[in-house]
Amino acid sequence: YGLVDKDYAGFAFLVGPGYGYAFNNVLVSASLDFLGTYSGTGKYQKTGTNGKGEKYTYLGTDSKFNWGIALMPKAAIKLGKVTPWVGVNALWAKGADKLSFGFQIGIGFNI
Repeated sequence: YGLVDKDYAGFAFLVGPGYGYAFNNVLVSASLDFLGTYSGTGKYQKTGTNGKGEKYTYLGTDSKFNWGIALMPKAAIKLGKVTPWVGVNALWAKGADKLSFGFQIGIGFNI
């Protein structure tokens, strides 16, 4: 909340195989995924002048779908019912001129 315009909407999804190896209470895993993103900036207004010199206003919506690939290795350690993990993401999306890298940290709970 507060990081983007109020009419902005978007989501991302990952689909792909994950591979992992467990050794005692340590899990090392990686996934190579298809990445899909959709973003919509809500309603916008565009004005201009046509060929006859008349001004016009166009109201519409702006949305975009992109795809790419993601490689996400991570390591987790099971400490009783709590599982903290860390990982690094490498992402590429259509139209990008370079790879994007990110760091992830999380914690899971077994109930």
